[in-house]
This record gives sequence, structure tokens and C-alpha cells, in this order.
Amino acid sequence: MKHFSLIPLLFILIQFSSCQSEIRPTKKELQGSWREFKYVGGIAGLNETIPSGKASILHFDGGKYEVELPEMLTPYFELAEGDREGSYKLSYDESLILKKETLMISLTDTWGGILEINGDTMSIGQDVYDGTAVVYLRVTE
Repeated sequence: MKHFSLIPLLFILIQFSSCQSEIRPTKKELQGSWREFKYVGGIAGLNETIPSGKASILHFDGGKYEVELPEMLTPYFELAEGDREGSYKLSYDESLILKKETLMISLTDTWGGILEINGDTMSIGQDVYDGTAVVYLRVTE
């Protein structure tokens, strides 16, 4: 009889010990400048490194962002002149791809996606099947 009363206790113990707390990036971790590094993903398996002289720089300061473009460069995600600076929004929404609550960033009404920050690496990926992502490296200079 004692075995039956220990089974629920073991089940609860296993459940709590297997849970890991999710690290949720904040605006503080996003602050600073990020240089485009590569484009990845898509049906063709895109994995294109961007030469540093041709990479855009994404600046975050407080709740604002600004995109710095080298001359004669069109960024991977097409930005209209008026979308190169403004406010951004972080939210946790249900991802179409991941099927779970995921950190999202919105820089404009049409530009944004899944945001991941891991140390000095950040990616913003489209939340669509066959979507691509831009990988950024933190500018430390």
C-alpha cells in the first residue's frame, strides 16, 4: 500500500526537477549596437556571411532603434526611409513555427520577428515556414 502513495509524490518530484527556468531577454540586453553578420534559413538553406563593410548596424537605445546603412546598400529586410528609426516593441506571442510563446520584436508595422539573444549574438527571424533570419554580432568597439 505504501508504494501507491509514493507514486504521486515521485511524479511531482520528477516534474519539478525537470523544469528549467527560461531566460527571457530584456530591453537592457538588447541595448547597444549590432552589426549584421549573416543571413540564414529558408528553403534553399541560406547561409551567407556579410562582409563588414557592407553590413548594416542596428542601434538600440532605450525604447528606440536606428538602422545605419553603408552607402548604396539595401538591407536584407527592405526598409522604407521612414522606417530606419523609431520605437520598437518586445512581446511574447505564440510562434507559428515553434508553436509556443516566443519573444518577438516589432521594429515597424511590417518588420520584425522572433528575437533570440545569446551573449553577443542576436538573431531576428521571420515567423513563417521557410523563413529566413538575420544574425547580428554585438559591436564592442
